[in-house]
Amino acid sequence: MKYFLSTLYLQPLLKGFFAVETFFYISGMLTSYSALKYTGGDYRNLNKITYLLLRYLRLTPQLILFMLFMTLLPSMFDGPIWSPLMKSISNQCSKTWWHNLIYIQNLIDIDNMVFTIN
Repeated sequence: MKYFLSTLYLQPLLKGFFAVETFFYISGMLTSYSALKYTGGDYRNLNKITYLLLRYLRLTPQLILFMLFMTLLPSMFDGPIWSPLMKSISNQCSKTWWHNLIYIQNLIDIDNMVFTIN
């Protein structure tokens, strides 16, 4: 059992939570670094509206491409499980696409979020 648990193939499964913590640490550090660079070290120089607008413009194009992909994907393939699953996902996306564009999908109508499998 000791040898099995120490194999290289099982390590991503056993140590996966360290990868998530490392991702959060690095993303927080980069956000802090960019905020400090933008403000020159003085928090009073931080313009919150500009900071939020730049963050919105950085994140939204990927979200738009994802929603476009989820709209086009159902017609590209076919199968016994594929069609009903993708139809439900596409229907949810067509109802609540605007929730995602203003980033309130977790606050209202959480039963019809984009790309949730019921």
